[in-house]
Amino acid sequence: METIIFKYILCVIVYVMFWAPSNANAIDDIEPTTEKKAFISADGDITLGGVFPIHEYSGASTSGGNGCVDNFNEGRGIQRLQAMLFALKEINKNDDILEGVHLGYHIIDSCGRETYALEQALDFVRWSMNQHSSNTEYSCSGGAQLIERNQPKPIVAVIGGAYTSVSVQIANLLRMFKITQVSYASTGSQLSEKPRFEYFARTVSPDQYQAEVLVEIARRFNWTYVSTIASKGDYGEKGIKQFELKARLYNICIAHSEPLIDTNTMATYRAALLQLDKKKNARAVMMFLRMEDARGILQATKDLNLEGRFIYIAADGWGKTKQVVNDLNYIAEGSLTIEFPSAPIADFDNYYTNLRPPQNRFFDEFWEKKFNCSLQVSAIRRLCTGNETLKDNYKADSKIQMTISAVQSVAKALNNMRNEKCPGDTGKLCKALSQIRGEEFYRPYLLKVEFNDSHGHKVKFDENGDYLSGYEIFNYKKDPTDGVYKYINVGNWRDRRLEMDPSNITFHPRVFHTDWVHHPRTGSSEVPMSVCSTPCNPGQAKMQNEGSPCCWFCQTCADNERLSNNGSSCTPCQSEYWPTDDKTSCYQLTKEFLEWGEIYSVIPVAVAVSGIICTILTIVVFIYYNETPLVKASGRELCFILLTGILCCYALTFALVAPPSVVVCGFQRFGLGTSFALVYSALFTKTNRIDRIFHSARMTACRPKYISPLSQVAISLSIVGVQVAAIVLWMIIDPPGTRAFIPDPTQKLVILKCKIEDTTLMISLIYDMVLIILCTVYAVRTRNIPENFNEAKFIGFTMYTTCIIWLSFVPLYFGVGSVSDVKIQITTLS
Repeated sequence: METIIFKYILCVIVYVMFWAPSNANAIDDIEPTTEKKAFISADGDITLGGVFPIHEYSGASTSGGNGCVDNFNEGRGIQRLQAMLFALKEINKNDDILEGVHLGYHIIDSCGRETYALEQALDFVRWSMNQHSSNTEYSCSGGAQLIERNQPKPIVAVIGGAYTSVSVQIANLLRMFKITQVSYASTGSQLSEKPRFEYFARTVSPDQYQAEVLVEIARRFNWTYVSTIASKGDYGEKGIKQFELKARLYNICIAHSEPLIDTNTMATYRAALLQLDKKKNARAVMMFLRMEDARGILQATKDLNLEGRFIYIAADGWGKTKQVVNDLNYIAEGSLTIEFPSAPIADFDNYYTNLRPPQNRFFDEFWEKKFNCSLQVSAIRRLCTGNETLKDNYKADSKIQMTISAVQSVAKALNNMRNEKCPGDTGKLCKALSQIRGEEFYRPYLLKVEFNDSHGHKVKFDENGDYLSGYEIFNYKKDPTDGVYKYINVGNWRDRRLEMDPSNITFHPRVFHTDWVHHPRTGSSEVPMSVCSTPCNPGQAKMQNEGSPCCWFCQTCADNERLSNNGSSCTPCQSEYWPTDDKTSCYQLTKEFLEWGEIYSVIPVAVAVSGIICTILTIVVFIYYNETPLVKASGRELCFILLTGILCCYALTFALVAPPSVVVCGFQRFGLGTSFALVYSALFTKTNRIDRIFHSARMTACRPKYISPLSQVAISLSIVGVQVAAIVLWMIIDPPGTRAFIPDPTQKLVILKCKIEDTTLMISLIYDMVLIILCTVYAVRTRNIPENFNEAKFIGFTMYTTCIIWLSFVPLYFGVGSVSDVKIQITTLS
């Protein structure tokens, strides 16, 4: 678009320079291609240009038309126009500024349209090109005095335009002729670029700061997933681009970016909203819209019954303009808007509200339109009565102060230039100021101007011609005092810091309607959410969706897992560790073991103590009656080995229930197999002796070998020696110690056990099992011996019972896993 307009500018300039009439009377003969020229002017020693959107832009050109409609833009057009005239009037009567010099003006209507404004702005170029060169001499024959007729004064500086897109095109034209431009409302960031806009300055802050305010508002409400919508042109497109760039720095994601076209209708506004509505979780909509586009979006919101669906946060294109919300108050309720700091200017308010026609062409036409009357006798309209007044429902535009400051900055810069170049000159302009060019005025004087406006705010330009004025934040809502919809100031942004209390902000009544809320409200929060995904609960990982850092799904970590990679994944804790309640780290678990005071310890220990007592008493009895025939007949040597084994088995209980240690585990490993070996070796030797005696008696009268007491002891101890040798070798190869046993990694349990696997322990008892089986076999073989040897029957009964106990012990021992089961395991082994 800019390329096309730039080519158009070049063509026009060539025409102006080579074919345009050069005499003064020809100025009015050069008409724009539009239907009529739209300007007002007044003579002065120095002339300032002005560009204002007097009429509204229709958004679509009709055949042969220019897109302007008869509707007047009172706030941004008429009020700002009159603000410039007011400022010029005050300056002209102030002897402290340009004493003796009268400032004139040439003001055009831009209609908010780039091409139309560009055609109108050619007046500024023609006026500057038709001035007399200071190096040219003129004379009249006969010595008569040279009289200049209708010679326009060159344009020293242009005040305007309002819209960035208009200012960009006019600035491109004025730069070629080195004409200074000071805008009161154009905020586009590209206008700060030097030397592209070499002679451009403004009394408002550029959009990069406004975009920063929008980002800060989103951050204050924790809105991380937002949509954007922008008007066609430099203001909207460049402004929203600045917002998106700054939003990414704070991980604010753009759900959808909707650009409007140049010629919008209600159909395009509705289509844009339907696109935004597809992103259900994006409630906040950041808007860089021109005033007419903002109103169109509100109207479309009403048409589509989307009240409360979106939270509109708008830049100064909407600001606190009444035209945007007229008859759409309920739709706009809860919106947040940004505007430059402004306060009532009593002198201007009094000046404006007391204006009466005739004033100038634009004002008079506005008067007729506003009051639907005619200043001249007309068959179409009634005659104005003179009782009409602008005081009713008057509200000053938010950029009146900026317009006045723009005019004052040029006037003060001219005053400084005059004082320097024409010292002591208090009358008309000196010759040095007859021709003022941008390169000798813009940087040396305009950018060095510094003064306080009517509110005491310092007006000062930076090296790019920008003015950092700060912003005010408004919430459109019902005033609780009178119930009238108003823009209520709820915060400000100064020195690049946002000051805003969210509790003062009221959102749309339907903002929490079930049709729009797709995330549960957190607590009693009155702030609507605009996030792609809600925060995960403690212990849940944020699993990112590809392409968007703001969208994720929550995955619950397993009981033994902690959050890793900044909470984006779950990782198991290392062995013997367990995650904290918030899953952010792991801590070492305390190892569990059987305590002396537990029931699982008390019962085995009680049984063991009873058994030890009984066994010792039995041994004492045997010793006391050691020489009696009964004791001798029972095989006292083997009985002592058997009782020793039984005593060791009972004593082993204390090692089994004691807290595991190297010593305890050594006793367990050695004592378990050896104790059983002592018991069953004695029983095996005894049953084998009985079997051999009776079976040999049937076959021969010879006495069987190795049935003497000494032989029986030697056989028994040899059998035990095999077990002891195996255990000693095992302990050498695998020394005793402790280990952490984790039955299930997903359970919060670590058991302190001896460093021996359960299967290995069972393998170590195989030798004892073989002895048990052999004992049982011999018990069966000797079941029919004479009654005088009934000891064999009791041994048989004992072995049958032992087999049953061991068969039930093995699955019980291996089928445990939890800490309570391990206690059962130890108890059963005891």
